[in-house]
This record gives sequence, C-alpha cells and structure tokens, in this order.
Amino acid sequence: RLNVPNHINAKDSLTIKLRVLISIKEWAHTQFEDFDQALINRIFRFISTLKSADPGLKIVGDQVAAEINSKLNSNSSETVSTNSLFCSTSTIDKFFTNLDTNIQPFDPTLNFLEVDSLAIAKMLTIVDFKIFASIKPSELLRTSWSKPETRNQSPHISLLIHRLNRLTFWVATSILCQDTIKKRSRTWSKFIEIAQHLRTLNNFNSLMGIIAAINMSAIQRLNHAKNTLNKKEQALFLQLETLMSPHLSWKEFRMAAEKAILPAMPYLGVYLTDITFIEDGNKDFVDGQINFAKRRLQHKIISTLLKYQQVAYTFPPENPAYTLVYELPSLNEDQLYQLSLKREPRKSELKDVLNQERERERVV
Repeated sequence: RLNVPNHINAKDSLTIKLRVLISIKEWAHTQFEDFDQALINRIFRFISTLKSADPGLKIVGDQVAAEINSKLNSNSSETVSTNSLFCSTSTIDKFFTNLDTNIQPFDPTLNFLEVDSLAIAKMLTIVDFKIFASIKPSELLRTSWSKPETRNQSPHISLLIHRLNRLTFWVATSILCQDTIKKRSRTWSKFIEIAQHLRTLNNFNSLMGIIAAINMSAIQRLNHAKNTLNKKEQALFLQLETLMSPHLSWKEFRMAAEKAILPAMPYLGVYLTDITFIEDGNKDFVDGQINFAKRRLQHKIISTLLKYQQVAYTFPPENPAYTLVYELPSLNEDQLYQLSLKREPRKSELKDVLNQERERERVV
C-alpha cells in the first residue's frame, strides 16, 4: 500500500512503499502470466506518479517498468504463437526438444499396423504429460484459455487442447486412409487396443481423444468396417466409452482418476468445465468483500490437477512410435466426411463396396 497512514513515521513509511514496489517487481518476474494489458497499463500509470516521489521510490519504480518491458519483449513471439486455440507447429515443437535425443532411426516404409500398440500408447503419454506438467496454476484462473484476447495467458492449456484435437483427427484419418474394409477394420481394432493400453497407463486425456475420434460421424457411419469388429473389441470399446462418458457429471471418470495410482494423466476438459462453472456462477466479491468461498472451490480443482503433475512418466522415447505421435498428420472434418462417403457410399451394400475395392485393385 502506497497510501501509508499518517501516524507511521517517515522512515517506516518509505520502507513500506519500497516493499510494495519490490513485491510488484517480483510478481512480474515470477508470475507474468497474471498480467493482462489492463493491469500493465494500470501499473505504468502508477509508476508515472512516482516521478515527484522519493528518489528511492522512483528508482525501484523504473526497475518495475524495466522488468515488465523485458517480459513483454521476451514473450512477444510466444504470445503470437499461442494466441489461437490451434497453436503453431513451431510452438508445439518446443515441447519435444528434450524428448528426441538418442532416438534410433527406423524404416520410413514401416506400416502403422506393424508398430507396437503399447509403444504408441507410451509415446502419446509422455508427449501429453510433458505439456500437462508445464501448466502453471495461474493459467487455470479467469477461464483465460476460452477467450481469444486472453488465451496467451494459458499457453500450455491451449497447447494441450490443440494436441488433443490433433490426436482425434489423426485417429480418424488413419482409419479412413485405409482403402479396404479389412484394413479399416484392422486399424479401428488397433486404436481400440491402444486405447486399452492408455487406460492401463492412466492416460485419460489421450484415451478421450481416441474415443472422440471413433465417435465422429465420419467413422461411425462406416457400418461395414464396424460390423467386422469382433464382440470382444466392441465390448471393450463400450467399456472405455462408458468410463469417459459425461453422464452424471463424468462420474465414472472422476472415480477412476481419483483411484488411479500415479503417474496419471487426467482428461483436462472435465476440470476446465468445473472451473468455468465456478467462475461463471460465483461473484468475485460479496458485500464488498473477497468471495473466499469461490476461491476455495477454485483451489480444490487446481490442487487436484497439481497432484497429477507431481509424478512424471519415465518412458524413454523410442521410434517408430515416437515419430508417429510427433507428427499426427490429419485431414480436416469436411475432408474426412467426404472420404468416408467415398469409402462407404450411402445405402451401399457390403457386396457393392467389396466389388468397388476389387475393381480398384484390378485397375492398379
């Protein structure tokens, strides 16, 4: 507080004011994610009022301004790259630089179906967790990830959301790029197998990405491929789907995540929804006082996520699975649906699709 009560002597008053400025400087140095443009403008306006103050206050005020300007300059490139929900590839690559050392090369012609399913699940997990573990508590405040103008304050949350979207579209693309019912069915089965491994590894985030992919309309309409899945695979997928169902406020997932032995990777979307409800349904102030009941609710959610960050997965990166989950190339939603219609035209009989495949093979 700069407005020190009159009964405090001049020496103590100056000490208090200096501590306030030093606290602001330390805040900017350690938690710059908290600073939006409005707050920065307020601090600069405040600093400008110190020109006629004690020389010591002016010096520290200038140091505060220099710290903020330094952060703005160093973060400018990151702010641009994370200002969209769909972060740039260069931004995502930053989170892989410590993973891809000493990885053995592999045969680039190797088929996806030949890559070990458990290895794929492990590589998905270490990539997801590296981003998740980078999320700072301040990113979870004020639902900044959901607003374009403040999304740069939640860079790792935005990155993890983008990563999950990429995974979902990669899974769907991998299935639809197979040119026969048999191959599509085998790829579908493999992703169910990968999903089961993810469940065993307590990676609920990537698990949700695979479930979302298989439930896309472009995949669900592939009845001929779906009907070739055996009953065990269908039952397993139903079990996983039930686990990650939003029914009763994600009851099954919440129970499983709570019981999970660390390390574990939660599905972040559930907690972001919880935080949004708390933010929208509770005022920051009640009768002019801080609403500590709201803060306690927020603290409970954030503390839960921090718990999962404490124990990391220790799988070493390995190819070819690592390169597969690094790239995740995919088609967009419209392209996927058009390809789905090509693979299995509307109202097509199984014999018609098989004849189409045989004709294509004969031409090739």
